[in-house]
Amino acid sequence: MVEPQPPDDPEERASDLHRHVSVAKVFTLDPSGPNPYFFAKHLVKYAWSWMTRRDDGVCVSIDTRRLEPGAYTVWFRVFDDPSSCNNPDPAGARCSRLDIPACRAAGTCSVLWVTGALVGVDGKSHVSACLAEGGKPGFVFFGNGLADARAAEIHAVLKHHGEAAFSATDPATQARLGRQLSTPGGNCEGMPGDTLTECPDLQVTYHRAPGVH
Repeated sequence: MVEPQPPDDPEERASDLHRHVSVAKVFTLDPSGPNPYFFAKHLVKYAWSWMTRRDDGVCVSIDTRRLEPGAYTVWFRVFDDPSSCNNPDPAGARCSRLDIPACRAAGTCSVLWVTGALVGVDGKSHVSACLAEGGKPGFVFFGNGLADARAAEIHAVLKHHGEAAFSATDPATQARLGRQLSTPGGNCEGMPGDTLTECPDLQVTYHRAPGVH
């Protein structure tokens, strides 16, 4: 994947960062109700995310806690036309998963993998990922990727895949760890050795499009 490139001039870089860096809170996702894991539930105290937008892509960094130990994947929900969304999340997003059927039909949203992470017993994690316009760094649920880095609303979602599978010698266990870090169903897809029936989305952070209310 070709990552978005920063400006070469230091003054231009500082100006660019000042105009296009957003800071957002991190939330747990609500597992109850008619739409499990669709909406934010609780604020994760002392957890934040930062997103830098440039002309050719975005980069996000997340510092969070209160996670279950184990393996995680991180996914971007990209809404390229957030003004068309009609189902906001009260936690601050203009769009939600309820908007996906319409925007998917219109070809204006995507859900795709951006990175994986391992979380220890302290439940803390720092993850970073970049997504270039049109880039597809891994598994894609649907969509064509990020169309306009300056205008999209982006949700970063942390999906839990259970206890990380480690083995120095067993290829099957090593392969399962790879799936845990890079696919939506790793360790919960019914393959030999899998231990979960569901890989839940545990946390989310929302970065709204600049100027869209």
